[in-house]
Amino acid sequence: MVAAGRSGVDFIVPIAATVAITVSWHQGRDPSDPDSDPEDPAQRCAASRVVTLPVTPARPSRADKMRSWKQAWRQGAGSFAVVPALKQPDLSPLEISIRTSSRPRLPSASAKARTMAVPMRTVDQIEYRKKLPELFHISLARKCKFFMLTCGSVFTQVTRPFLDTDALQRGIEKADINGAAGLLARTQPSLEAARYGVVIDAVPGAARLGKPRPFGLDLQVRQSGRLVGRVRTAGRCFERRDSRGLFTTCKIATRSAKLN
Repeated sequence: MVAAGRSGVDFIVPIAATVAITVSWHQGRDPSDPDSDPEDPAQRCAASRVVTLPVTPARPSRADKMRSWKQAWRQGAGSFAVVPALKQPDLSPLEISIRTSSRPRLPSASAKARTMAVPMRTVDQIEYRKKLPELFHISLARKCKFFMLTCGSVFTQVTRPFLDTDALQRGIEKADINGAAGLLARTQPSLEAARYGVVIDAVPGAARLGKPRPFGLDLQVRQSGRLVGRVRTAGRCFERRDSRGLFTTCKIATRSAKLN
């Protein structure tokens, strides 16, 4: 696949050890003759050459922890970022899946997963016919309908982090996974390309005073068939009241994380 851009041409090669590129051109029959006109069919000739180039493997994306990882981990959240390699990155779509449970145990492998495939290349974007509602003053019900990956016992959202401006001043293009981000829509996952990765936030649903909120989640991100990150956690969250007011604590029954 070939895509032209402002900075040149992007050539997306198939999975193979080599790729053959054919170059064709016209030139004057006698390039040393200044009167030779390559635009004149009577004075030009055509030529072509096939160049075989090696295809080096792309470097896989990796899972990163945000600054809030420890605090979120204690509260049962399964949140992490997936960012591409700085050089020769694999820009295949990120395949996100999550299984949830309204009980304080991990969801079974047979439980239905909610999935979302996010493109990382602009050539993979899709222009959908229907427009999404504006996020300004959107109700939770409509946000769950159009944007959230899951709602209920576990609320999951996928966002596209913006560039790290400090790193960009040093000539490094990478995501600011701890900064602002744009919310991606589950119903239109290919509307925007996440060139610099994604941040996935999966948090237990809100508990109410006297009514514990049990939850379980199994969140996975894969790329090109490879597991990039997986977080599993289950437990109960409680809302408590003390002299400071209301606050939420969670009792975690089990949890594990594998971030590659």
